[in-house]
Amino acid sequence: MGSRKVVIFGKEYKLRCDEGEENYIDKVAAKVDKLMWKMAKALKENDECKIAILVALNLAEENIRHQEVERKISELILRLEKSLVDEKVNSSLRQV
Repeated sequence: MGSRKVVIFGKEYKLRCDEGEENYIDKVAAKVDKLMWKMAKALKENDECKIAILVALNLAEENIRHQEVERKISELILRLEKSLVDEKVNSSLRQV
């Protein structure tokens, strides 16, 4: 396991990462950094802790929304699969 140095909101952090995951860690850190600066600008706020908590809340909300979309897509796929199976069964029965 390796590590990667990143800068978020003007501070350097050393993060652990698996070999080959450095680019991924850079992208994650860049997104958090961008969101921190955007939040600070929007709130005209310098309180790092408050900014970090608000960014974390926004990311958690985004994650929960994505999970809900994934759940709905899975339900639709299951319904579609059932419909296709039912159609095959009905088609087979009509041929008998």
